[in-house]
Amino acid sequence: MTQAFLKPSNSHWFSSEQATGLAEIYQPHINIAIWERGPDSDVINALAELTENHPGLNIKSVIQMDHARQSLSELLPACTGHDILVDSLYLSLDLFTCLFEQERVAVRFGRLTEAMCPRFHIDNLPVRLVQALNGPGTEWLPESTLDRSKLGRGNQGKPDHESGIYRSEQDIGHLQTGDIALLKGSGWEGNEETALVHRSPAVPAGQSRWFLSLDLAND
Repeated sequence: MTQAFLKPSNSHWFSSEQATGLAEIYQPHINIAIWERGPDSDVINALAELTENHPGLNIKSVIQMDHARQSLSELLPACTGHDILVDSLYLSLDLFTCLFEQERVAVRFGRLTEAMCPRFHIDNLPVRLVQALNGPGTEWLPESTLDRSKLGRGNQGKPDHESGIYRSEQDIGHLQTGDIALLKGSGWEGNEETALVHRSPAVPAGQSRWFLSLDLAND
């Protein structure tokens, strides 16, 4: 399949097997756009070596796109799959900065052994790119299944599965390994009340996930 999946006219999400589908984030009613890129076996093999030799790697940097490849090459430690990882990360940076006309991008890339943000929440920023290069991807809630009154203090201290923020486990959307997604936050003009509700996935015991997130960084 090479075409974007058809969604109801009132859908707030868009998913495609083409990178061009990410541009749908500019549609006013869309709060998550997904490129179903899928897992890359070469990247996963390179990450296995990175996990073995550099398990504590945690990159946080603002990168100038005019020398992004060099910056990524210097930030990533030497390993057999070094160039494969540089290429993979650069692709995401290039997509993000081209879509939003950025000269700089805030990069976070590291290994997670537990959920970073385990509760459903929104981001108070315009837009964020997320990608799990291995392991489970970000979980999110479609508008049609969501009770926003249960966010934050509205959950009355109850865990997500008891708070009523969603109706059933089947309502939860899951990004797959390798998928690249743009999440619209409350800082996007006109999206103040409909920011995507999402959370980090649980990480099975003894496993980990390498996670990339990109934020706007232009002044």
